Amino acid sequence: MERGAAVTKKRGRPARVDRENEPPIRDALLQAASELFAAHGYAGTSVNMLAKQVGISPAALYWHFDNKEALLYALLTDSMDEFDRAVAEIDEDLPPDEQLRALATTHTRSMVARPKVRRAAGAGLSAGQLSESLSPERYDQFHRRVRRNINRWRKVIENGVEAGVFDVKDPGLATTAILSMCESTGSWFQPGGSLTADELAAQYGEYSLRLVGYRKGARSRRKTA
Repeated sequence: MERGAAVTKKRGRPARVDRENEPPIRDALLQAASELFAAHGYAGTSVNMLAKQVGISPAALYWHFDNKEALLYALLTDSMDEFDRAVAEIDEDLPPDEQLRALATTHTRSMVARPKVRRAAGAGLSAGQLSESLSPERYDQFHRRVRRNINRWRKVIENGVEAGVFDVKDPGLATTAILSMCESTGSWFQPGGSLTADELAAQYGEYSLRLVGYRKGARSRRKTA
């Protein structure tokens, strides 16, 4: 059976729904999906279970999502949209060390500040694992965005190495290490603990610089246009 094969059910759903005017049920369904996928896995979660969790009929679910796979895709891409908006505010003209710190801080904060992502991560379900249940087309769309984000991190580290600011032999491996570090916070962070989300994010921003061998004051070797 092909990955994520799903049958689209319209059930009288209008041709187009204006997402800006959708009721809170859409958010409730995403919340339910994060909880049930974490508890039972994607395959073990039925449309009936999702609808019951929200208090609607199974047919009503299709007013918001074409099928269960579309709900999973929305859960993954909504989180990525939020992260992309935050990353877009980082000035790409900043020195590599400031860019890397900002990326790590933003990524960590996004992981610990979003309950849906934190719940799935706490159950050992990464976005990559959940994406395995997507259809081939949606899987490719999602992972193109993932690769684009990874390439941005790697480029920042490569620029830092070239400028003499970072001292790391394998920028690709360093990128993987930093991303893994930031993403893991979703599996253990709990609000109300010894650190706030902002404090944790700030510390991870500093840890990211240590992982690439940041040389403070070494910007003089940075190339100019």
